[in-house]
Amino acid sequence: MLFSAVLALASAVAAAPALDRRTFSATVEIDAGIIKGKFSSDYTVASFYNIPYAAPPVGNLRFRPPQPAAAFKGTYDATKMGNSCMQGPAPQFYGGVNQNNSEDCLNLNIFVPTEGVVAGDLLNLPVVVYIYGGGFNDGYNNMPIYDGAALIKAQPLFGRSIIVVPNYRTNIFGFATSNELLAEGGVNVGLLDQKAVFEWVRNNIGNFGGDPNKVTAWGESAGAITIATHMVSGDVTKPLFDRAVLESGGLFAFANIPPITQGGFNALATKFSCSAPVLDCLRKVPAEDLRQAAANAGVSYLPAVDGKYVKQQPLVAISQGQIYKIPTILLENTNEGTYFTTSIKTADDVTNLFKGFGFFNADAVAQLQKLYPVSSFASPFLAGAEFYGDLVFKCPERLLAKTLTAAGAKVYKGRFNVKPTINLAAGADFFGAIGIYHTAEQAFVWNYSPLLNTTNYEKSLSQKMINTWSGFFAGSPFPGLLSGVNWPTYGSTGKQFVWNPTSTAVETLSATYTARCDFLDAASLAFSKSLNG
Repeated sequence: MLFSAVLALASAVAAAPALDRRTFSATVEIDAGIIKGKFSSDYTVASFYNIPYAAPPVGNLRFRPPQPAAAFKGTYDATKMGNSCMQGPAPQFYGGVNQNNSEDCLNLNIFVPTEGVVAGDLLNLPVVVYIYGGGFNDGYNNMPIYDGAALIKAQPLFGRSIIVVPNYRTNIFGFATSNELLAEGGVNVGLLDQKAVFEWVRNNIGNFGGDPNKVTAWGESAGAITIATHMVSGDVTKPLFDRAVLESGGLFAFANIPPITQGGFNALATKFSCSAPVLDCLRKVPAEDLRQAAANAGVSYLPAVDGKYVKQQPLVAISQGQIYKIPTILLENTNEGTYFTTSIKTADDVTNLFKGFGFFNADAVAQLQKLYPVSSFASPFLAGAEFYGDLVFKCPERLLAKTLTAAGAKVYKGRFNVKPTINLAAGADFFGAIGIYHTAEQAFVWNYSPLLNTTNYEKSLSQKMINTWSGFFAGSPFPGLLSGVNWPTYGSTGKQFVWNPTSTAVETLSATYTARCDFLDAASLAFSKSLNG
């Protein structure tokens, strides 16, 4: 590559970031300042860490919606990772390092492919905003698996994207619900953090060479659930993003409201002897003390109906056809529930699991026993796991697929059917029992080498999935454009694409699966309507 020509082209395009590999300069102008990032060792990716998208939610801003970040002035050093939001120790099998918990955590990492951007011929790149999972309780953008540079290097040269990975508040700081929080506008602040990220990206990603009109929201588990919640909230005629990739998550069976959650919040206030005004008192409690006490008090975390952004129960909204009409990939794992139900040993445990969700009456429990008969599974554990996976992950994805298809959006529904071998070898007792578990696809779609076996099919499968995702991010009319796979739309027949270890297939959802989801969808909607007021 002729660097003189490269520099001339780059300087001729005002929107292009100054990614000069000759002088090792990776800078971007925003406001009256310059954001300085750093190159990967081979100079193919410029990384910008710890960019604030909102003001630190500390002191009086604890429990409040995100406020605008200060304008950039001078030179901002974006070469070092920032803080993680308050949470417990991260899971180690996905690289739980780079964790530095703080309430001052509303930052994002941006990864930019330099080839093409430097030359000025790949400006207006597609943009991907990844929303991590973690059960609304944890997760952070510096976890090694979310290294956008590694993902970009695996993308096809003409299918590369700008990768944005933000933090958002979780647990008591982001997803608590109570009358006090509702009155003050402090419900859903973790969800509103995400909304602020998408707005920041629309306004600023052009400075990094990205196309603000080609933004994909990509998330897994709680990340997918929050993306789905955005898709039915606010003004659905003005989407925050243009495409979506949801792995292991749709809309949860209900959104929180104070009558469900107030008891746990009251117990937390009692723990710290807080009387009215309770929130002023809780704002003075040290962050880690508050987090631990909230976990011990049983405070529950989910998106909530706040009357402003999430104006009604999401399942009620979707039943009325209120949803972003955007192209969407929905991916489930074969054994979504096994990770969460390992304590189930007997048929009575399965029945207690049915009852534990609180919105299945005696008749409904009896119907669930027919739909998930323990005798038809190899063990009670697997019966309970199938139910849990259907209720929380699989059936909500099917519901989104049906609703989006009915609205005229293209939907690509899939099933990941591959058991990762490295985790299996490292923890055979646990991973051997849970099959193709929740999160199993993560290493494959992120090119996370520590969990990809180089001696079998895993690297090639990962590459094929990344090529497929990249084609979708780029706006191709079908996801397999860059990978050669023929992934049909979900359509009226309910076709689902299956990722097997060394092959792919297309399947139609079974009658058993359909009957179970029909029942769970109806029960969840009925409960949501009862909460909707």
